Amino acid sequence: MIQAFSQYKKRIDSFLVAYLHGQKQSFTNISSWGDDILIRLILFIPKGKTLRGSLILFISEALGFPVNESMLHLAASLELTHAGFLIHDDIMDNDTLRRGHATVTEQYKNLGKQKGYRNPKHFGLSMGICAADLCYFLGAELLTKSQLQTREKTGISALVAEEFSYVCLAQMSDVSAGYSNQEQKSLDILNMYRYKTARYTFSLPLMIGAIVCKQSETLVGHLEKLGETMGLLYQLRDDELSVSGDPSITGKPKGGDETERKKTFRAVFLQNSSEHDYQAMCEEYLKRSIHSIQSLPIANDKKNIFLDFVSYIGKRQS
Repeated sequence: MIQAFSQYKKRIDSFLVAYLHGQKQSFTNISSWGDDILIRLILFIPKGKTLRGSLILFISEALGFPVNESMLHLAASLELTHAGFLIHDDIMDNDTLRRGHATVTEQYKNLGKQKGYRNPKHFGLSMGICAADLCYFLGAELLTKSQLQTREKTGISALVAEEFSYVCLAQMSDVSAGYSNQEQKSLDILNMYRYKTARYTFSLPLMIGAIVCKQSETLVGHLEKLGETMGLLYQLRDDELSVSGDPSITGKPKGGDETERKKTFRAVFLQNSSEHDYQAMCEEYLKRSIHSIQSLPIANDKKNIFLDFVSYIGKRQS
């Protein structure tokens, strides 16, 4: 991760940990599991890249809006919801490893074994579902607590709900692909990537930052398209790492998608095209991203940081 984004990550992680610690009293009053899940989330969430929240802070600063409590609320809200998506994704993919550690579901399964619970596997799945749901609701709470004007908050809330509904629909396509015997088309997989990952990881935070900064619909739309392009570049690199990445660095098992019978875009694409063609496609997404960034109305130092960030997502090792 480049240095500028590492600083954003530190601020968001610190804010999130403090927020989760602040829920301890009310959670433990309601359930004996309150403290347990908070500890697990505090350990789990900061291990991620914090890309979504960092992009909100970056684009806001680049457009002249300083980082404040409201921006941190928005950034942390996205990161909490993302954590929920990951927990549910691990359940659906039957994964036991995430970020180099046992998934939340696997942790609870192991706890169930230690406590002598009947059917510890189902206990783990059930607790994982609850943990992810909790992330969604906490993320929604943070969004409503941001000190934005009512009109801005309403607009952002509607946008977030819309984009997250797209994530769920794309996830259904992803799940179906793992069970169907039907041959998958590369363009269908790419479209699934667009709505499952690219838009909520890149388009959504960039759009939120621009809306908070009261930018024009034209610029918001420009950032939306830029986010899609960056997101697809990110996902294409993910496909490479799924095959060739080092699990000790990626934190995920090698070939996990193939194990679950889901074909990645790269696997389907290479059935009729060469590795050179695949790399050319990645390069084209990188060029498009660079061109879009260079046309943004932001200072040159911010453009350079953004360009470094795009280079990072296309060459990252985790």
